[in-house]
Amino acid sequence: MPRLVLALESRTALAGQWPVPSADPRPHAEQSEPQQLADLQELSELCARLAVSDPVAYEPRLAQVLDELAFCHGLLGAYRQAVEAADRSVALFRRAADRDPQGYEPELARTLANLVIRRSRAEMRDDAVAPAREALAITRRLAETDQSLPQSLTVQRLELLAWSLRRTGDDAQALACYTEAERLQRELTAAEPGQGEGTLTTVLTDFADTLRATVDAHLAARRFDDAVSALRRLLALDGRTDLPAVHAARLVAFTDAHDLAANEIRRAWQAATTEPFPSIGDPEGAA
Repeated sequence: MPRLVLALESRTALAGQWPVPSADPRPHAEQSEPQQLADLQELSELCARLAVSDPVAYEPRLAQVLDELAFCHGLLGAYRQAVEAADRSVALFRRAADRDPQGYEPELARTLANLVIRRSRAEMRDDAVAPAREALAITRRLAETDQSLPQSLTVQRLELLAWSLRRTGDDAQALACYTEAERLQRELTAAEPGQGEGTLTTVLTDFADTLRATVDAHLAARRFDDAVSALRRLLALDGRTDLPAVHAARLVAFTDAHDLAANEIRRAWQAATTEPFPSIGDPEGAA
């Protein structure tokens, strides 16, 4: 039976040449092949049988297979089945990490991050935040002691948590994640110029979009002081980058504030800054 496991592992690794399961929340265009799904299901059943008598050797292998099976189900749109497989994968890597933290905590963090995506796509948004927090916490701890661990991984996990929080409507905590992610990624980019620029672009774009949404929420609730605070943060963010998406988010937010509550926003702005509210055409303000 172990030889059959090796044969199936080789076949599933080669068939279709699909990517390693990823915690990227954005949709993928790849498609799973029916044979690969069948092979992964057979392989998971074999590993589960062998894990009964040899959990140290086969539970981690079963966990990896289940993670790949969850990815495959997700590509087929079977989101609930993807969640079930991902939950089992996390549970098994947690047991492996309890036995060997150094060997398996990185895999536990990775599969927790993948579980966030599986639950989100199954519309289990509230249930996606806890694994995102745990994945980040493990990654932070590992980064403190393992110099070989890419610091960019912490940025990715902060992005994932922010994305999860936004999907539950918790923009305030999401903003805290984006603030830290921007700081860390700027430090990494400064240390290695030209590296991580795409990640920084994503962080800043999502940061600006969250601030714009925050402004709109405060305006709708007539919390004008809070709206001004978010506008000022958005203005400062735009001053730190020349990204068109950030500039556009600032323009929309300032325009909405002017159109929806011009008098109240002007008063709140002046109270906070002792300066007049910027005009829409002011290059130092809303345009």
